Amino acid sequence: MTHQERRIQQLEAALARTTSNRPEAAAARQFEALKLPLTPESMNDSGLGSNINDRETMLLRGRGFETQFSGTTHPLSLIAHVPELNLFTKEALERYPSFQRARQDMGTLEARTKCADKHHIDISDEELHTLLPPHAETNRAVDLYLESYDRIYHVMHGPSFWEAYNKMWQGNLCDASRYTVVTVLLMVACVSCVGPAHPWTYIANSSKAREGAIVITQACESWINRQSQKRVSAADFQIRFLLCLTKQTTARKYKRTWTEVGNLLRFCMSAGLNRNPDLIRRPTKPLEKELRRRIWAAVLDFELQASFDRGMISAPWLLQSDTPAPHNLHDEEIAMAHPPSPRPAKEFTSAWYLSTSHDTVMLRSTLNTVLNNIRHVLDFEQVKQYTDEIETHLSSVPDLHAQEAEEAHSLYRLKLLQYQLALHNRFLRSTSTSSERMFSTMIILETASKIINIHQRLTAYDKRALQFLGYDLLRASLSMANVVSVQTLEPGSLLTPIVFQHTPLMREVIQMLTDKAARLGCEQRQMWVALAALGYVKSRQNPDKRNEYMKEAVDVITKVYDEIMAYQDGVSPGAPLSRDVQGSRGSRGIVDYLPAVPGQPDDPDSEPDLINASLFNLDDFAAWTFEDWMFDPNEPSLTINGS
Repeated sequence: MTHQERRIQQLEAALARTTSNRPEAAAARQFEALKLPLTPESMNDSGLGSNINDRETMLLRGRGFETQFSGTTHPLSLIAHVPELNLFTKEALERYPSFQRARQDMGTLEARTKCADKHHIDISDEELHTLLPPHAETNRAVDLYLESYDRIYHVMHGPSFWEAYNKMWQGNLCDASRYTVVTVLLMVACVSCVGPAHPWTYIANSSKAREGAIVITQACESWINRQSQKRVSAADFQIRFLLCLTKQTTARKYKRTWTEVGNLLRFCMSAGLNRNPDLIRRPTKPLEKELRRRIWAAVLDFELQASFDRGMISAPWLLQSDTPAPHNLHDEEIAMAHPPSPRPAKEFTSAWYLSTSHDTVMLRSTLNTVLNNIRHVLDFEQVKQYTDEIETHLSSVPDLHAQEAEEAHSLYRLKLLQYQLALHNRFLRSTSTSSERMFSTMIILETASKIINIHQRLTAYDKRALQFLGYDLLRASLSMANVVSVQTLEPGSLLTPIVFQHTPLMREVIQMLTDKAARLGCEQRQMWVALAALGYVKSRQNPDKRNEYMKEAVDVITKVYDEIMAYQDGVSPGAPLSRDVQGSRGSRGIVDYLPAVPGQPDDPDSEPDLINASLFNLDDFAAWTFEDWMFDPNEPSLTINGS
């Protein structure tokens, strides 16, 4: 780094000398040191760069100050480089209005339903225990949490938790420790939509299971905000982490995940969890030291993933952290006065993921910074180097044959594979040589296939916890569409059959995202993007069937909305809504069984314009057709409302 800094100084001095004779140089010289380096886009605009192909990808939606920004590694940023996908979705929604009508009915239903997401319920500290399910149901939920998420983010100490848990049920729940009650509540909420399949019922556009989780989340968050931060224990950090994890798994305010996890990271840093616990001068038990390592590693991993999914550079914790990786030990061992040496990586414990994945944190953080740095241009040598490093980590992790290690081992691989996708998706659109384009294309297809196959294997064992932690399935599907968009797929090309043989995997993504939408009752937009990507790829393969693929995509997403509206909790809607995809009105179903919204007309015979705001919110329509996103950084943001 010192060498590079000196080299930069030399280049800056040389540049200053070459421009010193220009008339405008004297006036601007005093400000030169204050300027940031130009971005590739700015260089292209000003004529300083000739062939800048590494275009910045971002999502910038909204207007004025009501905007939302996501950077390069956001999974949907790939849409900006598949402009045909925008045309496909817009044409599909305009040609087949049944989906727009389903969205209108759902909007009416949401306006007439009291959802936990819109009506906060205040619960006192004394009433927290009333949110606990019956004992047997709570036991099943806690077991599911410990068998899934706790084997990944192992921030709890098993023996200590079970002691407090059993004590809570043995005595009077009113007198139980609030920390224990809140911990158990968040565990229950975290797996509310992950458990075995059962008939799902809904409250508007949210499953009944998710609504219960939101009520718990709101109550626990209010309780946490009322607690003093003067005297804290491990439980304060564990509960705050569980709160962020629960919001992620229940799709609760997911747009705030990056900021809220960043606040949690700073909360941990303010307590010194980023520093080696052996530096603490006062006597500290080995158990407390190990819990500090575990909590810090879990928060670090979670914040890094949230930054990557949002397309933001992670917090600069690297400059102030020397906390070593957690030890790969069983919980019974870390409480000893003299804990044994850590077990080898080939032996699984509940702390295996936090211990093993810590070795990849530096690489993932570096890649996240490089990919989201708007002033960095990737070259082929860098891409090869990062690819080799990722492959080295993937090949070095030992195979764990224990069934309880399946999710932890899979997540380790998924974390690296998603960076592999983001790296080559960016390089694919910047390289100008066919050999380099072929290199990235093959890696993208192989990596996307691995990601989908991992989730397929987990789903076969009825394990779905990882589907709620990120957007790698959607990223894999869009990556395949990106390959189709970038490559020139001629009928006689050897690459053409290789690309299109991955289409069945995109169908598998849609099936898994459909199941996820059914469990949550929301998140249909991810499913629609995957449907549009599949329809676009199939239309490139068979252009004559483009309209057929549009209709197919609209039918699938409309069916999901119809089923949600047909299975509303506590209401007997009769037969599910029936809609002709050509636009004829069918039964209004569940909407007829709810009271009208004051001041809102509800004439079932009315037929407003399909693109009119009274039928379909324009901002929402722009989001579903990807029109309100910035495709070209050199062009103003495209919007439907004329802003």
